[in-house]
Amino acid sequence: MHSVRYRTPAEFSGKRVLILGGGNSGCDIACDAALHADRAFISLRRGYHFIPKYFFGIPTDLFASKVALPRFIERPMFELLLKMAVGDLTHYGLPKTDHPVMASHPIMNTQLLHHLGHGDLAYRPDIERFEGKRVFFVDGSSEEIDLIVFATGYKVTYPYMDKDLFAWISKYPDLYLSSFHREFDNVCCLGLHQTDGGAYDFFTLQADMMCNFILDQERRPKWAAKFHELKKNDRPKLSGGIHYVDSPRHATYVKKSIFKAYSDKLMRKFKWKSFGTMQQPAADSNLGAGRRPSEMQDSALAEVEVAP
Repeated sequence: MHSVRYRTPAEFSGKRVLILGGGNSGCDIACDAALHADRAFISLRRGYHFIPKYFFGIPTDLFASKVALPRFIERPMFELLLKMAVGDLTHYGLPKTDHPVMASHPIMNTQLLHHLGHGDLAYRPDIERFEGKRVFFVDGSSEEIDLIVFATGYKVTYPYMDKDLFAWISKYPDLYLSSFHREFDNVCCLGLHQTDGGAYDFFTLQADMMCNFILDQERRPKWAAKFHELKKNDRPKLSGGIHYVDSPRHATYVKKSIFKAYSDKLMRKFKWKSFGTMQQPAADSNLGAGRRPSEMQDSALAEVEVAP
């Protein structure tokens, strides 16, 4: 079964289970299998960096957001922290990582290492072939498996829209700032971003920009026209100088801190306002129906590295 159909660890009871894939979902499911299956295995094609969910008692993404360092210092410091907190992953039977820290989507799971270390879970390399219930791996080993969970990612589809309405970058639509259709002003997409941090404040930022642009089309058409022209061709570099691994998932990947800084500049440039989290804006706030742009709250416009 695919991981999207997984519901409860009871599905593993009395079975020999193989989890295929090393993303966050796959690792979480593998931890469930380690506790509830008769025997549990995880198959990985490459070595990954496993990041603790907390550093010094602080959620890792929050800790990273508070430590703003130049890239040439940030990566070595994080590698040192990982070495102290996690150690050599080959000691758990895992393959050595084939890419630097931060070059792939972070796996926020060290519980998996606990289960590997205690023998509740075993690593296997990539699959070579199937023969009935027996799975053969590329290293020549094999296992009898009752249930395979394919935690192998997702395809992005819009069954209610013609695929040709979008340009595509690998398996993702080509959206401005992972949010806006390049041509159509009435098509926005929330939640299709790929980034290295938490999702929900990212959703809030996307929603703020979308709502402002929608309101601009009604209340400030000249500003909306400027943004329309901008989103057609503006392609800011939002990787923070990091060369991500060559995979479909990372084709449109952005570094969250760089994305946020760029989006904040854009918000200031277009005199957009934040609606806040979980609160409906008052009728006379933000873009202020019936108010002239000059009457809106002033903001100091920083130098913005976007097209005029």
